[in-house]
Amino acid sequence: MKTSNLFLTLSAIAMLFSIEINAQQWTGTSTSTGELYRTGRTGIGIVNPPNDTQLYVRANNLKVGIVSETTHTTDFQFGVLSAVNRANTKAFAVLFDPPGSAGYSDTFVVFGDGRVRATEVRVKTPIFPDYVFESDYNLMSLSEVDAYIQENKHLPNVPAAKDIVENGMEVGKMQVKQMEKIEELYLHVIQLEKRIKALEAENKELKEKK
Repeated sequence: MKTSNLFLTLSAIAMLFSIEINAQQWTGTSTSTGELYRTGRTGIGIVNPPNDTQLYVRANNLKVGIVSETTHTTDFQFGVLSAVNRANTKAFAVLFDPPGSAGYSDTFVVFGDGRVRATEVRVKTPIFPDYVFESDYNLMSLSEVDAYIQENKHLPNVPAAKDIVENGMEVGKMQVKQMEKIEELYLHVIQLEKRIKALEAENKELKEKK
């Protein structure tokens, strides 16, 4: 009898340790509409998620790891929301671990107050500065640009450094302004080349008259 009670006691202790050590498996129905929640670590596709993870999803030989599908009737809603309380926390990160590498590396990172890294960023803009090449475009002369710079300490139609530092800059708008300045420079260079060629022709003509 004592042996039987000891066996039952040891079995109960073993079960408790098993529950504590191993992850618990959801046993509810897949069509359940009730709420599902837990306070501990949760693993999907993995038995024991890492200690520093709240939700770990592993997808082996699948095309998609996580799908977030949402339908909204108003703008500026969220499909996926990552809320952080420190500026340098990675709010969203895509890690890449190629074969033979030393480990994961950031290939796309969005910080609360930091960098965005990607192989391509496409920015839509309603206008692009080919208007500089129109015949009615008011191209400032270099002397006018010089006078503007001396007074304002920045290029015409370009935000001042103080404004950028305080308010940041919109990448699309800044790209348009930069392209505008590049196209204006080309027009000035073309004008200078024409003047140089005219002076060269005039100089050649004067030499031939001597």
